[in-house]
Parts: sequence; structure tokens; C-alpha cells
Amino acid sequence: MMPCYEYFAEGIQRRTSLEAFKIINYNLPQSPWLARNILPVLEQNMKLSVLEMSNCSLSADDVTALVKFISENKTLSTLNISHTMIESEDTAKALARALNKHPTLRRVNLAYCKLAGGHSVMDKVLAACKKCDELEIGHNDFDSKCVEKIAQFLGKKHSLTSFSLVGAKVDTSNKKLLSEALTVNKTIQKIRLHSNALQLPAIIRKTKKVTTALSRLTQLDFRFNRFPTQGAKVMASFLEEPSCNLVSLIMSNNHLTTKGINALLPALKKNTSLQQLDLSSNWLNNQCAPAVIDMLLNNSTL
Repeated sequence: MMPCYEYFAEGIQRRTSLEAFKIINYNLPQSPWLARNILPVLEQNMKLSVLEMSNCSLSADDVTALVKFISENKTLSTLNISHTMIESEDTAKALARALNKHPTLRRVNLAYCKLAGGHSVMDKVLAACKKCDELEIGHNDFDSKCVEKIAQFLGKKHSLTSFSLVGAKVDTSNKKLLSEALTVNKTIQKIRLHSNALQLPAIIRKTKKVTTALSRLTQLDFRFNRFPTQGAKVMASFLEEPSCNLVSLIMSNNHLTTKGINALLPALKKNTSLQQLDLSSNWLNNQCAPAVIDMLLNNSTL
């Protein structure tokens, strides 16, 4: 594959008007290929606003070079380095400094990024993202303290309108902290919780205070968690609220049963905001068909 990469690198050497650069799901050649062939090209593109280098098997030297580029860049608005292993604490801290000082970054994707340094570095990375509009973060190596730091950050003043926590396990105490933080929060409208070992709806507790506070939400994505029947009933109550503004609800791969679906769907006959509902890859059978048909006959927005 090396000749193909060299051909690609040679083909972009004179490009000076790139606005977006994306490499996703490709194993890049060994260091210093990135620092030698790609980053100098990006440096000469003064209109570059989107950089995505996701799941590229970057080495420690590659990550260090990439962080240095980010620290010197002044034009990016979107940065996606998801699925990257940042195994040096010094590099993780340098990334936090780069994010903090960047003048234009508004969307940062660190999903499934391993961050060396534990919760102390987590604090720095989160604080660096407080001016962002969108943040995706999480890894299965995150311990309870890291998740606690995330919950505490969400409860503070920041600019986020979209937040994703992926891969990190949320235990019982942090589930409560997360719910409280999102209840206090005034800005987040889109929430994505993926693969968190959660019993859902988790963040939505059946109290007037919580349902009123979370009525601002427009998108909820709960993929790869668990939705027991009782959780489906709580979600149904939330969807029935006249103040509910939810437009998109993703509940795929949630171990949702026919009993749970039959508890959830009647609420959508009253809901007037939801436009997208994903119930794929759950434990459903033909016995949910009558509830589905009845809901579709009485719902006007899906």
C-alpha cells in the first residue's frame, strides 16, 4: 500500500485551498510519513476548517506531531481525532493546551480516544472544550473518576449544545450525577450515550423538575445500552409531556422487549414533535405489531 500513500501525498503537495481534510479508517504508514508528507501541506492551507483523522492507527510520534499542528493552527472549526490512542500524559496535556488556546474550534470529537493521565488530564481537556458547541468523548478505559469529572463539567457553565459520551461505563453514582448535571444545564439540546452499561432512560428521572428541565432536548441517542420495561414507561411519560421538544430518538441495540415497546408506543399518539424513531436490533416479535399500527395511525409527525 505504500506506493498508493506516496502517490496520494504527492498529489496534494501543491494544494493551497483545502477547506476540509479527512482520512478515516485507514492505517497510515509509519512515522514520520504524516509529519513529513501531510502536516506541512495542511499548514499551507489557510482556509482549512475541518480536519478528521479518525481510526488511522497513529503512532505516539504521529500524535505528538498532530497536536503540534493543532497548537499552531488558527482556522479549524471541526476536529475529529476519534479512535486515537494518546498514551503519553505530556501529549494529552499538550492537546488540552492546544484546544484551550485555539481561537475557532467549535466541534471536537475525541470519541474512543484513550487519554493518558487519568482524571487530572480529563479535567484539563474538558476545561479546554468549554467554548465548543459540540463535544464527543469517551473510552472503555475511563474509570469512575473520569466519568465523574465529565458529569461535573456538564453541570458547569459552558457553550455545548451537543454532547456525546461513548464507551465509558457509567455506574450508579455517576448516573445520578449525570442526570443532575443535565438537569441544571441550560444549553445542551443533543445527547448521545453509547455503550455505557446503562439501564435506561438513566438521565431522565420521573420527576417534574427533571422532565421540565430536559424538555429543551431535541435529540437523544441511547445505542448499545439497556432499556428495561420500567425505563420504557419513564420514557413514555417524558414523550407525553406537552413541553417535549424531542425530534430524534435512537433506541437501537437496547435489549428492548415487546413488552417495553407496548409500554412506549402509545405515548407517541400524543407526541407532536418526534420525527425520527429508531428501534432497530431489539428483542421484538410480532406481538408488537398492533401497537405499532395504532401508533402510526394516530401520530402525525413521524
